[in-house]
Amino acid sequence: MKKSLKILAFIMAVIMMFSLVGCSSSTRTVDDIKKDGKLVIGLESGFAPFEFAEGDQIVGIDVEIAQYIADKWGVELEIQDVPFDTALASVSNGNVDLGLSGISKDPERDKNMDFSDPYFVSNQVIVVAADSSIASKDDLQGKKLGAQAGTTGEGMANDEVGEDNVTSYDKYSVAIEELKNGQIDAIIMDAYPAQSAVSANDGSIKMLDEALGQDEYCIAVAEGSKMIDELNEIIAEIKSNGKLDEFIAKYEDML
Repeated sequence: MKKSLKILAFIMAVIMMFSLVGCSSSTRTVDDIKKDGKLVIGLESGFAPFEFAEGDQIVGIDVEIAQYIADKWGVELEIQDVPFDTALASVSNGNVDLGLSGISKDPERDKNMDFSDPYFVSNQVIVVAADSSIASKDDLQGKKLGAQAGTTGEGMANDEVGEDNVTSYDKYSVAIEELKNGQIDAIIMDAYPAQSAVSANDGSIKMLDEALGQDEYCIAVAEGSKMIDELNEIIAEIKSNGKLDEFIAKYEDML
Protein backbone atom coordinates (compact mmCIF):
# COMPACT_ATOMS: atom_id res chain seq x y z
CA MET A 1 0.00 0.00 0.00
CA LYS A 2 2.79 2.41 0.93
CA LYS A 3 4.56 1.62 -2.33
CA SER A 4 1.38 2.43 -4.27
CA LEU A 5 1.07 5.76 -2.44
CA LYS A 6 4.66 6.59 -3.30
CA ILE A 7 4.03 5.80 -6.97
CA LEU A 8 0.88 7.93 -6.92
CA ALA A 9 2.76 10.81 -5.29
CA PHE A 10 5.48 10.55 -7.93
CA ILE A 11 2.90 10.63 -10.74
CA MET A 12 1.22 13.67 -9.23
CA ALA A 13 4.60 15.44 -8.93
CA VAL A 14 5.36 14.76 -12.58
CA ILE A 15 1.92 16.07 -13.60
CA MET A 16 2.47 19.25 -11.58
CA MET A 17 5.91 19.72 -13.11
CA PHE A 18 4.55 19.54 -16.64
CA SER A 19 1.68 21.82 -15.68
CA LEU A 20 4.18 24.45 -14.52
CA VAL A 21 6.18 24.08 -17.71
CA GLY A 22 2.97 24.55 -19.69
CA CYS A 23 2.40 27.87 -17.92
CA SER A 24 5.94 29.13 -18.40
CA SER A 25 6.64 32.41 -20.16
CA SER A 26 8.21 30.63 -23.15
CA THR A 27 4.86 29.11 -24.10
CA ARG A 28 2.93 32.33 -23.51
CA THR A 29 1.20 33.41 -26.71
CA VAL A 30 -0.41 36.53 -28.12
CA ASP A 31 -3.79 34.88 -27.40
CA ASP A 32 -2.77 34.60 -23.73
CA ILE A 33 -1.97 38.31 -23.64
CA LYS A 34 -5.26 39.16 -25.34
CA LYS A 35 -7.10 37.02 -22.81
CA ASP A 36 -5.34 38.86 -19.93
CA GLY A 37 -6.05 42.21 -21.60
CA LYS A 38 -2.58 43.48 -20.75
CA LEU A 39 0.89 43.63 -22.33
CA VAL A 40 3.69 44.03 -19.78
CA ILE A 41 7.04 45.42 -20.94
CA GLY A 42 10.28 45.95 -19.06
CA LEU A 43 12.53 48.97 -19.65
CA GLU A 44 14.90 51.44 -17.97
CA SER A 45 13.72 55.02 -18.37
CA GLY A 46 17.12 56.73 -18.43
CA PHE A 47 17.70 56.07 -22.12
CA ALA A 48 16.40 59.09 -24.02
CA PRO A 49 15.08 59.32 -26.67
CA PHE A 50 14.04 55.66 -26.53
CA GLU A 51 12.58 55.72 -23.01
CA PHE A 52 12.59 58.57 -20.51
CA ALA A 53 10.42 60.20 -17.88
CA GLU A 54 8.26 63.16 -18.87
CA GLY A 55 6.37 64.27 -15.79
CA ASP A 56 4.75 61.16 -14.36
CA GLN A 57 4.81 59.32 -17.69
CA ILE A 58 7.40 57.19 -19.47
CA VAL A 59 7.67 58.16 -23.13
CA GLY A 60 10.03 57.61 -26.04
CA ILE A 61 10.55 55.67 -29.26
CA ASP A 62 10.43 52.25 -27.59
CA VAL A 63 7.27 53.21 -25.72
CA GLU A 64 5.64 54.26 -29.00
CA ILE A 65 6.51 50.85 -30.45
CA ALA A 66 5.17 49.07 -27.35
CA GLN A 67 1.93 51.06 -27.49
CA TYR A 68 1.54 50.21 -31.17
CA ILE A 69 1.88 46.52 -30.33
CA ALA A 70 -0.61 46.80 -27.47
CA ASP A 71 -3.11 48.62 -29.71
CA LYS A 72 -2.59 46.04 -32.44
CA TRP A 73 -3.43 43.28 -29.99
CA GLY A 74 -6.26 45.24 -28.39
CA VAL A 75 -4.81 45.28 -24.86
CA GLU A 76 -3.59 47.79 -22.28
CA LEU A 77 0.11 48.56 -21.96
CA GLU A 78 1.80 48.20 -18.59
CA ILE A 79 5.37 49.46 -18.14
CA GLN A 80 7.80 48.16 -15.52
CA ASP A 81 10.56 50.76 -15.14
CA VAL A 82 13.56 49.01 -13.57
CA PRO A 83 17.39 49.02 -13.87
CA PHE A 84 18.52 47.74 -17.27
CA ASP A 85 20.04 44.49 -16.01
CA THR A 86 16.83 43.85 -14.03
CA ALA A 87 14.79 44.41 -17.19
CA LEU A 88 16.84 41.73 -18.95
CA ALA A 89 16.36 39.33 -16.04
CA SER A 90 12.63 40.07 -16.03
CA VAL A 91 12.44 39.00 -19.67
CA SER A 92 14.37 35.77 -19.19
CA ASN A 93 12.41 34.70 -16.08
CA GLY A 94 9.02 35.67 -17.49
CA ASN A 95 8.17 38.57 -15.17
CA VAL A 96 7.41 40.69 -18.25
CA ASP A 97 6.12 39.79 -21.70
CA LEU A 98 8.62 41.85 -23.66
CA GLY A 99 11.83 43.78 -23.11
CA LEU A 100 11.85 47.05 -25.08
CA SER A 101 14.74 49.18 -23.89
CA GLY A 102 17.29 49.61 -26.66
CA ILE A 103 18.24 45.95 -26.22
CA SER A 104 20.82 44.54 -28.61
CA LYS A 105 21.28 40.85 -29.29
CA ASP A 106 24.59 39.30 -28.26
CA PRO A 107 25.78 35.71 -27.72
CA GLU A 108 25.56 35.94 -23.91
CA ARG A 109 22.02 37.29 -23.85
CA ASP A 110 21.02 34.82 -26.55
CA LYS A 111 21.59 32.01 -24.05
CA ASN A 112 18.69 33.18 -21.89
CA MET A 113 16.24 34.89 -24.23
CA ASP A 114 15.14 35.23 -27.84
CA PHE A 115 15.08 38.31 -30.04
CA SER A 116 12.90 39.80 -32.73
CA ASP A 117 14.26 41.17 -35.98
CA PRO A 118 16.11 44.46 -35.39
CA TYR A 119 14.14 47.70 -35.59
CA PHE A 120 16.98 50.22 -35.10
CA VAL A 121 20.73 50.42 -35.62
CA SER A 122 23.01 52.43 -33.32
CA ASN A 123 26.70 52.70 -32.41
CA GLN A 124 28.63 52.58 -29.15
CA VAL A 125 30.53 55.83 -28.57
CA ILE A 126 32.78 57.55 -26.04
CA VAL A 127 31.50 60.52 -24.03
CA VAL A 128 33.98 62.72 -22.15
CA ALA A 129 34.10 66.06 -20.37
CA ALA A 130 34.27 69.03 -22.74
CA ASP A 131 37.87 69.83 -21.72
CA SER A 132 39.07 66.21 -21.74
CA SER A 133 42.33 65.29 -23.47
CA ILE A 134 40.82 61.95 -24.54
CA ALA A 135 40.45 62.11 -28.32
CA SER A 136 40.00 58.46 -29.31
CA LYS A 137 39.78 54.88 -28.12
CA ASP A 138 43.58 54.76 -27.97
CA ASP A 139 43.55 57.30 -25.12
CA LEU A 140 41.39 55.16 -22.80
CA GLN A 141 44.20 53.02 -21.38
CA GLY A 142 44.76 53.73 -17.70
CA LYS A 143 41.53 55.74 -17.48
CA LYS A 144 38.46 55.23 -15.31
CA LEU A 145 35.42 54.40 -17.41
CA GLY A 146 31.72 54.40 -16.68
CA ALA A 147 28.92 52.39 -18.28
CA GLN A 148 25.39 51.27 -17.60
CA ALA A 149 25.14 47.90 -15.87
CA GLY A 150 24.26 45.02 -18.19
CA THR A 151 24.80 46.96 -21.41
CA THR A 152 26.98 46.37 -24.44
CA GLY A 153 28.90 49.48 -23.39
CA GLU A 154 29.79 47.88 -20.06
CA GLY A 155 31.26 44.88 -21.85
CA MET A 156 33.29 47.12 -24.16
CA ALA A 157 34.54 49.19 -21.23
CA ASN A 158 35.67 46.03 -19.43
CA ASP A 159 37.48 44.89 -22.56
CA GLU A 160 39.23 48.24 -22.95
CA VAL A 161 40.53 48.89 -19.42
CA GLY A 162 39.61 45.87 -17.27
CA GLU A 163 36.71 45.48 -14.84
CA ASP A 164 38.65 47.06 -11.94
CA ASN A 165 38.73 50.36 -13.84
CA VAL A 166 35.03 50.37 -14.79
CA THR A 167 32.20 51.74 -12.66
CA SER A 168 28.74 50.42 -13.56
CA TYR A 169 25.63 52.52 -13.03
CA ASP A 170 21.90 51.80 -13.00
CA LYS A 171 21.32 55.04 -14.94
CA TYR A 172 23.40 56.99 -17.42
CA SER A 173 22.37 60.23 -15.72
CA VAL A 174 24.39 59.29 -12.62
CA ALA A 175 27.40 58.37 -14.76
CA ILE A 176 27.19 61.73 -16.55
CA GLU A 177 27.18 63.64 -13.25
CA GLU A 178 30.25 61.72 -12.08
CA LEU A 179 31.93 62.39 -15.43
CA LYS A 180 31.29 66.12 -15.03
CA ASN A 181 32.64 65.97 -11.46
CA GLY A 182 35.83 64.21 -12.57
CA GLN A 183 35.16 60.93 -10.77
CA ILE A 184 35.41 59.03 -14.05
CA ASP A 185 37.21 59.94 -17.27
CA ALA A 186 34.81 58.68 -19.94
CA ILE A 187 31.55 56.82 -20.53
CA ILE A 188 30.90 54.21 -23.20
CA MET A 189 27.26 54.33 -24.28
CA ASP A 190 24.86 54.22 -27.22
CA ALA A 191 25.12 57.07 -29.71
CA TYR A 192 21.54 58.36 -29.63
CA PRO A 193 21.28 58.62 -25.83
CA ALA A 194 24.77 60.13 -25.91
CA GLN A 195 23.63 62.83 -28.35
CA SER A 196 20.62 63.51 -26.14
CA ALA A 197 22.84 63.80 -23.05
CA VAL A 198 25.25 66.16 -24.78
CA SER A 199 22.34 68.38 -25.87
CA ALA A 200 20.95 68.45 -22.32
CA ASN A 201 24.23 69.34 -20.59
CA ASP A 202 25.01 72.76 -22.04
CA GLY A 203 28.46 72.09 -23.47
CA SER A 204 29.91 70.44 -20.36
CA ILE A 205 30.35 67.07 -22.09
CA LYS A 206 31.04 65.96 -25.64
CA MET A 207 30.78 62.82 -27.77
CA LEU A 208 33.79 61.65 -29.75
CA ASP A 209 33.31 60.94 -33.45
CA GLU A 210 34.83 57.47 -33.29
CA ALA A 211 32.34 54.58 -33.17
CA LEU A 212 33.39 51.53 -31.13
CA GLY A 213 30.89 49.08 -32.58
CA GLN A 214 27.39 48.73 -33.97
CA ASP A 215 24.26 47.71 -32.07
CA GLU A 216 20.99 46.46 -33.51
CA TYR A 217 18.04 47.05 -31.17
CA CYS A 218 15.58 44.17 -30.94
CA ILE A 219 12.55 43.24 -28.84
CA ALA A 220 13.61 40.67 -26.24
CA VAL A 221 11.35 37.79 -25.19
CA ALA A 222 11.73 34.69 -23.04
CA GLU A 223 13.67 31.86 -24.61
CA GLY A 224 11.39 29.70 -26.75
CA SER A 225 8.71 32.40 -26.95
CA LYS A 226 5.73 31.77 -29.19
CA MET A 227 5.42 35.49 -30.03
CA ILE A 228 8.44 36.02 -32.29
CA ASP A 229 6.57 35.65 -35.60
CA GLU A 230 3.88 38.15 -34.59
CA LEU A 231 6.50 40.62 -33.34
CA ASN A 232 8.51 40.33 -36.54
CA GLU A 233 5.36 40.99 -38.55
CA ILE A 234 4.70 44.16 -36.55
CA ILE A 235 8.30 45.36 -36.95
CA ALA A 236 8.05 44.83 -40.71
CA GLU A 237 4.72 46.68 -40.67
CA ILE A 238 5.95 49.78 -38.83
CA LYS A 239 8.95 49.96 -41.13
CA SER A 240 6.83 49.74 -44.29
CA ASN A 241 3.92 51.96 -43.22
CA GLY A 242 6.15 54.79 -41.98
CA LYS A 243 5.17 54.50 -38.32
CA LEU A 244 8.72 53.78 -37.15
CA ASP A 245 10.01 56.88 -38.95
CA GLU A 246 7.14 58.81 -37.35
CA PHE A 247 8.09 57.58 -33.86
CA ILE A 248 11.74 58.54 -34.38
CA ALA A 249 10.84 61.96 -35.83
CA LYS A 250 8.65 62.69 -32.79
CA TYR A 251 11.76 62.75 -30.59
CA GLU A 252 14.43 63.98 -33.01
CA ASP A 253 14.50 67.40 -31.33
CA MET A 254 16.26 65.69 -28.42
CA LEU A 255 19.20 64.80 -30.62
